[in-house]
Amino acid sequence: QVPKMSKPAFAWGRAGVSLSESNLNAGLESIPINELAGLFLIANSTLEDSEANVIGELTAAFGMGIAEEEDDRFAIGDGVEKPMGIFSDSGVQVNDNATCVAATLRDVSNQLYDTLVDVLQALKKTYRVNSTWAMNSAVEGETRKMKDDQGHPIWQMPVSADRPATLLGRPIINPEGAPAVAANAFPIAIGDFSHYRIRDRRGLTVQRLIERYAEYRQTGFIVTKRMGAQVTQ
Repeated sequence: QVPKMSKPAFAWGRAGVSLSESNLNAGLESIPINELAGLFLIANSTLEDSEANVIGELTAAFGMGIAEEEDDRFAIGDGVEKPMGIFSDSGVQVNDNATCVAATLRDVSNQLYDTLVDVLQALKKTYRVNSTWAMNSAVEGETRKMKDDQGHPIWQMPVSADRPATLLGRPIINPEGAPAVAANAFPIAIGDFSHYRIRDRRGLTVQRLIERYAEYRQTGFIVTKRMGAQVTQ
């Protein structure tokens, strides 16, 4: 559970602030913790080879696989025994700005530029200054082709190796599991993603299965990780 609190009420002058207990919307937001598991089989002859750094390679493979799986679920997870993704969250989806073009981002009469400006400006200033665009690489490729009314690209190259590319002045991240362009899809999101809370309950746990695959002269390794994530504001 993580703390959750609404914005305080304010008033100027002698009128003061009128509050009741119903105005104090504070409490806890519950984030379900889910378990992610993966299985890897290795030949016993490989494990017996003292020159092979099997455990190091195994750890690297599990780490990369978990990172890719989390990246997809943080984007489009349905919340059923897995995290609720940003693009799947109904509370996020209702804050949409449609391009008014079916199954594509733009056409001759409806340019993506205006819609991107609308969705960016729809954010309150306090969130807009910390906002980041999120879209998969293919969708970002479409935005790279877009130009403003003066013919200038709205996508800007990174200014240095540690600075991401920007779109209308805001940085871009690429969760590759984010939706593709399609009718009634939500392929682009923007927000202050610090309000997407991720909670790890513990590090990776690896269990070695010696007997289960003995007849195949293999040893199994199961890795598990417990974590949860969802939009909290």
